[in-house]
Amino acid sequence: MRENLGDWDPDDWDSADWVDLWDRQIAGRRRGGPQEVPILDERSYAKLFAPAARPQAGASATLVLAEHLSRLINPLSGIAAGRSVAQIADGPSLDRGPEESIPAALGARVGGRLFPRIQNAINAALPMETIVIQPGMYRERLDVCKDVILTAGGGVGCVHVVGGDAPALKVSGGRVRCLGLVFDAGSGPAISLLAGRLDLIDCEVDGHGSCGIEASGRMVMMNTQLHDCDEAILLGSRSHVTVTGCEIIGNVGPCARMESASSLLEISDSRLHSWAGPAIQSNAPGTIAVSRTQLIGESDGVAIELVPGVHVDLHDVDFDGYGRLKGSI
Repeated sequence: MRENLGDWDPDDWDSADWVDLWDRQIAGRRRGGPQEVPILDERSYAKLFAPAARPQAGASATLVLAEHLSRLINPLSGIAAGRSVAQIADGPSLDRGPEESIPAALGARVGGRLFPRIQNAINAALPMETIVIQPGMYRERLDVCKDVILTAGGGVGCVHVVGGDAPALKVSGGRVRCLGLVFDAGSGPAISLLAGRLDLIDCEVDGHGSCGIEASGRMVMMNTQLHDCDEAILLGSRSHVTVTGCEIIGNVGPCARMESASSLLEISDSRLHSWAGPAIQSNAPGTIAVSRTQLIGESDGVAIELVPGVHVDLHDVDFDGYGRLKGSI
């Protein structure tokens, strides 16, 4: 039976208690208890990662523990209980099989501090600071309205952000740059850009049958993949979207749909494929520029579907034998 460390008040512990806690957690036991790694509750987890909140007598020991936790094996309960410390704190969680490896650490680091949740790191970040996110699956709804850089600390594709019934990432201002992250949609879009600028570089968006990205601002995508979406990119009012070196594939609806006038869509060196709709669809006047790109729309063989008033500029576009346009330029 697992013990909950919240049963012992961390405020009453001295330095020896904290060191003993560390030693016994690494060994998989706790003060003569079962040979099993115990689970930290949210309060105890916060104590470990917030040295300033500890009494002065235990501060130095806590600093040592925090440093160990950021460098050594963590989650503490991952091997025996199959759960991470951060899961208990409602931060990042891991959906991984029994044969998958356990990450070295979970959380997001900015300015030399490690936070259990990405949103906490975003809130604490100074303008244009880089937030390094450790590998894992984070069930969070990120809300950003400042200049910030979010990067996957373990390499491309090792960080998944799942929003559930809300966007995994909402940008309402500032310039946000995402490097190597994976965003998973739930019942709504995976990403919502309301204002400001969003750069997606070496990222992935999995629509899971929902909308991939709703964009009503400036968005730049480079070497990024969108797949399994209803609509991959929905361009809203006065949006300007640039797509370079990307794959937008396996989608049920349009890969890019322009819904509002005065929008601009630029695509180059990419591949767009839709199973049941045009690769590009415009329901309002705007501008579409495509170069060195493959466009495949398997529904009625239509690659681009337009309404009157849309300006289209096509250069070196491969339609792969499918029909080119529906509507007039």
